Amino acid sequence: MKPSYWDWGLSEENPFFIRLHTYPPGLKRDTKPDFHEAIHLNVVIEGDTYYSGNVSRNPRAAITAPWEPHGGKLHTEHGAVYCMTVISPALLKKVLLGYGDNFFAFLSHSREERDRIMEEYDLYSHCSVFAGKIRKYGTEDILYCWKAALDCFMDIAHDLPELETKKPEQNSFLRLLPALKMVGSGKQVTSAEEAAERCNMSISRFRTLFKEVFQISFASYELKHRLNGAAEDILYGRLTVKDAAWQWGFFDTSHFSRLFKQYFACTPGKYREKFLEENK
Repeated sequence: MKPSYWDWGLSEENPFFIRLHTYPPGLKRDTKPDFHEAIHLNVVIEGDTYYSGNVSRNPRAAITAPWEPHGGKLHTEHGAVYCMTVISPALLKKVLLGYGDNFFAFLSHSREERDRIMEEYDLYSHCSVFAGKIRKYGTEDILYCWKAALDCFMDIAHDLPELETKKPEQNSFLRLLPALKMVGSGKQVTSAEEAAERCNMSISRFRTLFKEVFQISFASYELKHRLNGAAEDILYGRLTVKDAAWQWGFFDTSHFSRLFKQYFACTPGKYREKFLEENK
């Protein structure tokens, strides 16, 4: 699936967003990954495991940095309710006062390393307290939810060990946002030169920074965006293979089908057949 840019519309007046998601028993599905300028805090409120493979290996809670893909796999045997909280990183950094830099250093570590730190210092317990508050009072009282979320982040930041920044973080990510928005806004090819110009960078600096932040070249990211977009249109019967190839910027049907098979390990037709078979 294509990692696209999502704008939550956060501002100083509306610095966070909270929502409950309910999933039925037996759910197994992939969720669409996206990038955005927010930090995510996801906690299970009721039910069995909610697992987002791109976010965390902890079955009960996950914190996601704004520069990494959000989304992954949802698995629940008996059904689940989880709470998604989205918060402005700039405002959170201010609220955390002197602890803000260390919290963002924590976010700069790999997902696996963050999980280890959360487990070692019992930081998931703060997520459990937050889940209990939401379970008791719900999400209707926005002021209370804001306080509950801040309490959770403050407790985690307070109990974190002192850490060093491990990779490019938010400033680098924000510099590349114009390129992500440019790719996500259309179906045609976006060149690295066009994206670099939109970000006010030299082409060499742009390519280097993009690879550092996203661990993938811009060309690969852009191609995956179009392949996944075309696949989605074919999957739901919105476009034929020929029309999808044309609308998503491929030279011709054979060129599109060849790249599609390299990426999805099957032809576009087989891809849709498999989807229809699994969702009868």
